[in-house]
Amino acid sequence: MEVNVLMTRKVAQEMHSELNHYLLELRRAAKKQKGYLGGSTFINIEDNNDVLVISTWASKEDWYNWYHNNHRREIMACVDAMLIEPTKYKVYRSF
Repeated sequence: MEVNVLMTRKVAQEMHSELNHYLLELRRAAKKQKGYLGGSTFINIEDNNDVLVISTWASKEDWYNWYHNNHRREIMACVDAMLIEPTKYKVYRSF
């Protein structure tokens, strides 16, 4: 069953450009993963430190495999260093 993963991040103001670089790197790597269907990145118009990424996966298993992928973890270590608070993940399926 297809799932959408919502990832919210609070980024330090001076880190937007660098964060964008790593998010693009994550997306390029995710595109090579089994079950990745697509994704979008949004910035809150009232708080540009609030970044939302929505990715779509063919199944929750595909998402979990990507979540535990070593390459993703390496990139996320760089992303985490730019955040004011940890990334929050929520996984949804169609209702």
